[in-house]
Amino acid sequence: MQQIKFEQLINKTQQIEENCKCMICLEVFIDPICCENCESHYCSSCITTWSQNQPPRSCPICQKLKEKPAQRILKNMLNDLLVQCQYIKNGCNQVLKYSDYLNHANSCLYQLVKCQMIGCQEEMLQGDLDDHKIICQFRLEECQWCHKNLIFKDLIQHETQICELRCLPCDLCQLVFPYTELLYHQDNCPEKQINCYWCLNNMKKKDRDEHENSECPKIPIKCSGCQQVFQREQFLPHYELCPLVELICEYCEKFIKRQDQQQHRLQQCFQTMRDVISKQQYEINKLSNEFNDLKLIVLSLQMKKKKQKFSSLNKHQEISLLNGKMSAYISWENDSIKDRFVFIDNPDNKKVNLTFTALNNKFVAFGISDLTNLTVKKDYYKLWHHSYLFSSNGIVFISHSQEDNGKKREFQFQANHQLELQYQNNQFLKVTNLTTKQEYTVIIPQGPQLYFPVVCLRSAGDQVEIQNN
Repeated sequence: MQQIKFEQLINKTQQIEENCKCMICLEVFIDPICCENCESHYCSSCITTWSQNQPPRSCPICQKLKEKPAQRILKNMLNDLLVQCQYIKNGCNQVLKYSDYLNHANSCLYQLVKCQMIGCQEEMLQGDLDDHKIICQFRLEECQWCHKNLIFKDLIQHETQICELRCLPCDLCQLVFPYTELLYHQDNCPEKQINCYWCLNNMKKKDRDEHENSECPKIPIKCSGCQQVFQREQFLPHYELCPLVELICEYCEKFIKRQDQQQHRLQQCFQTMRDVISKQQYEINKLSNEFNDLKLIVLSLQMKKKKQKFSSLNKHQEISLLNGKMSAYISWENDSIKDRFVFIDNPDNKKVNLTFTALNNKFVAFGISDLTNLTVKKDYYKLWHHSYLFSSNGIVFISHSQEDNGKKREFQFQANHQLELQYQNNQFLKVTNLTTKQEYTVIIPQGPQLYFPVVCLRSAGDQVEIQNN
């Protein structure tokens, strides 16, 4: 419980000492309250402690405590006090207002505190506590191997001698292993020195296989001809003379025992060679057929790559593509009526055959246009819109022709009519209604524009399909 002693007051007077003294602790009031009966003042904590042994809660003077807030004149007198920090002996020289003193006293860096680590009894200034926590021998640190929290003074011994998950280097190869695996590794380390089972020569374990496969003179080897077993140093002279070893004929590539090579007749050898040649010819024919099949597959893929289809890049965002980009439509969610263009990829500049399977607006059209129609809103009744479009109601839009642009002509089409479009940039355009046999041809003036086949859908439900390529 914090106290302010009169000896800490800088501006102490006789009046202050008489009017600001608690009748219980005999020091300066802390959070004072007043007894309404006798007008006596006490620290709120002091009267609480007093009343614990004097039930019910009572006043030391009048015995009948009826609490009320401290008198204003007392509060003003307290607020004018200047208090020297109680930790002046430890180095704190601050002088504070009464109202600020308790907050300062609770956090003063010069108060003596004990380390909070379990087992550490060291006492220090509050300001030195953080530095002490860094070096405290009783702080908790994590083991680098098992990640358990341990008291620091025990950590080094735990990590180097006790922890079963600690990693240690192998004395032979210097690779690091967990302690529980190290003993097994040391028995099987490639750098471990061992003796050959056959010749007893000393070597590293990693060299044993190579030694046995190519060097050891005592290792047993079975002859592939007579099946007898010899040590390596005796095997090679035997193998070079063994009559039962099979050798390959350099002409027919057939395996013949050494003792039968003299009897291997030329006729038999040639017959075998003819069989080999016949088999090779069969394999050659088989590979040739497979190669031709692959050429057909490659050609089919190339044709598929050049197939006409609607462009997924050059289209209005509200147009959706189906059936491998062979069909384009406007969903019923897009109920506004406006021009929505989708261009047709036509790599070989072939005729384009179309059918409008659903046609809900009379200004649905097809023809050719440059790519500006995707980004620029145009008035197609004015010239030089760089489009040649044919609407289902007969209105045609011819970019360069004052006589034809925006006028109605005989060429018309309805849903499910078979339509054909043929064009050549800067030369001509021809559209045909194969169902009604109507045609319309336009001579295109020379210019820098590049035109591409295009379809204009206008309202929800409009749908068009490319029929063939």
